[in-house]
Amino acid sequence: IEIEEDLIEEVIRIWGYDKIKAEKPLAALAPGRQNDELYWENRIKDFFVGAGFSEVFRYVFTGESELETFGLNTANLLELANPLTPDHQFLAATPLAAFIRAAKENEAHEDAIRIFGITKSFGKGTGTWLKGVDEKKKIVIVFSQKGSDADLFFRLKGAIDGLLEGLGLAEHWYDDAINSATRKRELS
Repeated sequence: IEIEEDLIEEVIRIWGYDKIKAEKPLAALAPGRQNDELYWENRIKDFFVGAGFSEVFRYVFTGESELETFGLNTANLLELANPLTPDHQFLAATPLAAFIRAAKENEAHEDAIRIFGITKSFGKGTGTWLKGVDEKKKIVIVFSQKGSDADLFFRLKGAIDGLLEGLGLAEHWYDDAINSATRKRELS
């Protein structure tokens, strides 16, 4: 017997466990604190699923063959010390390539591809969680359709407009490279 609880246990054992009345412990249950990041992710996912998109999960790994296909280099990429395959040699700085590949794989089976994903990208940098590693969360939207591309841009823009308005960002606009300087002058 070393502590007070040991003595109490011995007294109860001798007296008899069956003589102790069973009661539920009194404890206040409080709901957990809401995770703001998860809340907004779920809002985004709900919107895209409601708009007819399918959520896609892709690995955050990439290899030299995929990088060459999309004209990307390995300068800012983090290389794995022991990759499972050559196609998983680097952590992806741009997850878009994997989503485009997923759309391409499905084009043979579908007339229109509408996929999205909330994923991470990695690159060399100062890092907030891990020194030398910049990690960012990104939304990737891929829209592909066989036939006429005339209204493809406007369908995708409509989906993005709907998302932003659903998130309470009704005041937004789109600038292209030519008009961005003009737009900045208009705002000042």
